[in-house]
Amino acid sequence: MERLAGWLGLVGVVLLGTAAWGDEVAPVVAPPKSTADAPANSDAWDWIDVAELTIEGIGWPERSTPFGRLPANARDRLSASAWSAGNAPAGITARFETDANEILVRWSLTPAAAGIPESTARLAGGLDLYVRDGQLGWRWLSGATPSAAAEDQLAALVVGLPEGKSEYMLCLPALRGLRKLELGIPGNAEVTPAPALTGGREYPILLYGGAAFQGAGASRPGSALGPRLRRRMARDVVNIGLFGAGGVDMAAGAMLSEVNAAAIVIDIVGQCDVGTIDEYLGTFVQSLRAARPRMQILLVKGTRPAAAAVLPALDAEWEARRTALVKSYERMQAQGVTDIFLLENPDPTGADGEGSSDGLLPNDLGHARWAECLEGALKPLMVRWEEQRPGR
Repeated sequence: MERLAGWLGLVGVVLLGTAAWGDEVAPVVAPPKSTADAPANSDAWDWIDVAELTIEGIGWPERSTPFGRLPANARDRLSASAWSAGNAPAGITARFETDANEILVRWSLTPAAAGIPESTARLAGGLDLYVRDGQLGWRWLSGATPSAAAEDQLAALVVGLPEGKSEYMLCLPALRGLRKLELGIPGNAEVTPAPALTGGREYPILLYGGAAFQGAGASRPGSALGPRLRRRMARDVVNIGLFGAGGVDMAAGAMLSEVNAAAIVIDIVGQCDVGTIDEYLGTFVQSLRAARPRMQILLVKGTRPAAAAVLPALDAEWEARRTALVKSYERMQAQGVTDIFLLENPDPTGADGEGSSDGLLPNDLGHARWAECLEGALKPLMVRWEEQRPGR
């Protein structure tokens, strides 16, 4: 991709300014060889509905909103907190190809849900744009942070792009819902959906857990676990991390079993007490196995909070939960449950403690460590799944 050469030196290529729809959008820093400032009248541009591009991270075709993560019929099956968290497009990305030299974006956010984790405005309701580099893979290019004063947002994502076509990935908000999302390009440019990833929507990797899997603790959408793992594995990842939920919920298990996934990662230790894990985890997992006989199931032993190193009571509680999960796993193995695996010591916080900003939720470094850890655990499971795949 010759057009990417020298981009690291283009200081002015990234624009972070936002405004309400209809306001002028001007570059924060004048780009090199810019053809023009972003237009005062955004309606003069061609606007493309992002839902018509290559959308990844969606497990169900019928949803209540275009960018919601849960099936429409889950509203009556799940708790109010799970449904609310699932309306945010955490981990969903849109890939496209364009020869545009400038890209605008306008989007409409839903109000922040009650109990939403403390976060940056970019993570909660903003966007990240990546570009594919033929030699280095995906590189962060730009982003947009919403204005706190309005639900309707308009931003210049990037200006001054070199001539030619490139592939881009737009990472969607992690904590707030989207009513509408559109890309604006000059009239002489075109946008097309990018080719689907390996497995497409038919055989994704499922992530099921709580706030950390949803992306809480990261600084921006693209640095959260779901998009990181998708970029690393070049495979679709459906992220059902649900802040305030994500535990051993039989209704959630039935919902997850509707996705024809190649593998599922289950991280419930932070959302369940010892009794719940001991009594219900086995039934939860075996219901998934009955519905999806070949799906690889990876149980996460649980990440130990950094504060547990100096707080004996907290350490004892978490070790009891982790022990309960291991015992449940061993019982299932003894009962003959197949293709079930244990991720024993995930440590996104790290021995240095630098992977978390609050002692529990992973920060950007922690999410990067999570993605690296899960990639290492999932790659052999994907080989195993391919060997068992029907029709081979």
